[in-house]
Amino acid sequence: MNDKADRIQRVQHLAETEERKFCRAMGEAQRLLGDNEKRLQELQEYRREYASRRPNGVKGTISSVQWADYQNFLHRLDEAVRAQQELVMNSKQNRDAHRKRWMLKRQKMESLQKVVDRYRTDAVREDERQEQKVQDDLPARAHLFSRATR
Repeated sequence: MNDKADRIQRVQHLAETEERKFCRAMGEAQRLLGDNEKRLQELQEYRREYASRRPNGVKGTISSVQWADYQNFLHRLDEAVRAQQELVMNSKQNRDAHRKRWMLKRQKMESLQKVVDRYRTDAVREDERQEQKVQDDLPARAHLFSRATR
């Protein structure tokens, strides 16, 4: 019975190694998501700041060229924000996919550990049963031995 537990234990160790690998990949996906969310916040804040300071020319007036440049830059900032939002969304999906794969590997590893534990418990019970049988047979053997030597 212990051989069975040892074989399953080796498989369980491999599953544990694989689970750790998937956990690291999920952690990396989470880190990347955090970086992308931070970048999105920075872009949104920069866009708000830029939009709040309207261009001023001489005597508070601006030329049509300055206004067009200002509007074009705001438009490019809006596009950058949208692109970053999409990147954040993709990063979340990637992180969620990594988390799902990691959870499946973790469940497999835990299931294998339960099997190993059950085999080891069964082996201990079998050893105890065998030991008890030997202990139970000792008085009978001693009695037979004493009768044979008389």
